[in-house]
Amino acid sequence: MTFSTQMLPSTNHSMLASAYHRGWTGTLSTYEIFTARPDTAIALIKEADIDYVAICTIDPSFVETWGNKNPGSLADELNKGNVPRWLTLMSEEPALFYKVDI
Repeated sequence: MTFSTQMLPSTNHSMLASAYHRGWTGTLSTYEIFTARPDTAIALIKEADIDYVAICTIDPSFVETWGNKNPGSLADELNKGNVPRWLTLMSEEPALFYKVDI
């Protein structure tokens, strides 16, 4: 998410990862969540105490790398418009923002 540096100061939340190479543990956790099947992803989301999920669907790397190369993953399902029941769409601009309802 290239807009994370603009979004973070306007909220009291923290971010697990963004589109930068630093903070590799958060990036790895994010990759594990999005490439896992939804039933596994929700367990990882609970473990990381995540309240919201945001994805940039116009970013080809998300669709191609995280979704298309991982059939059945959370990223793949979201790319197809198959939203798990534990995610509620909050906003579609500038990205898809979901509230985690668990």
